[in-house]
Amino acid sequence: MNDLDLSKPILLYGSNISYFTGKMENYFRVKEISYEQKVLNYPKFERTMKEKVGINQMPAVELPDGRWMTDTTKMIQWFESKIPENKIIPEDPVQAFFAFLLEDWADEWWWRTAMHYRWHYSEGAHFASRHLAEELLSSVPLPIWMKKIFLTRRQRNGYTTGEQRRDFVYVNDTIDIKLWFMKNKHSGIFNVATGKSRSFNDVANSVINYFKSGHIEYIDFPEGLEDQYQAFTEADMSNLRNIGYYKKSTELENGVSSYLSFLDKN
Repeated sequence: MNDLDLSKPILLYGSNISYFTGKMENYFRVKEISYEQKVLNYPKFERTMKEKVGINQMPAVELPDGRWMTDTTKMIQWFESKIPENKIIPEDPVQAFFAFLLEDWADEWWWRTAMHYRWHYSEGAHFASRHLAEELLSSVPLPIWMKKIFLTRRQRNGYTTGEQRRDFVYVNDTIDIKLWFMKNKHSGIFNVATGKSRSFNDVANSVINYFKSGHIEYIDFPEGLEDQYQAFTEADMSNLRNIGYYKKSTELENGVSSYLSFLDKN
């Protein structure tokens, strides 16, 4: 059943220099889907995104019936399932596999090169910081030069020491999910995690808090691996939630404490 109403334009929220907003715009043009691009200023955009889809990222799409969605790969696949004309995903499974592989390669790796050339060189940083300051931060009551400095430093600095993030999951939670699957027969691919990223500093501090002593010491990252390291991961738990698993994950601090307590006793 097609529950997509195309009698009104779809609203596309994002920046007009965002690579992923551009990806979604191009898809709508190829599919001849009527859309209207809009910009929501920060911090309103961040609050709206967390309210509507649970995460702050662009672009986002608002359907005529009020539903919101995000993640360009998932959105394109959803629209493909609703609109059979002008399909961009091949019917042949082998061709479709290579199409998805190419998309993933461009999404996860080519944007790194693009961001480097946008922010590393002064000409690109000057253009992008001014554009984003005027486009996304217009409601922030600060001089534009301060907004430009903030944006440039934010993009160039990346993650500070120990603030790389992972979706740490407690081993007992993974067992609970497996036991649930034994009782509830479902087939598919599901992430087993928390859906909430935490930093390595959080893990280290949890250990220090458990023992009531200690401090964090950092070592340099091995040379030649910096560009291959993924500084942020956070699992999408929607597939698991959609089939009825809603048990709350163990907080990182509680998981660390429980595990260290087990080691102390054994």
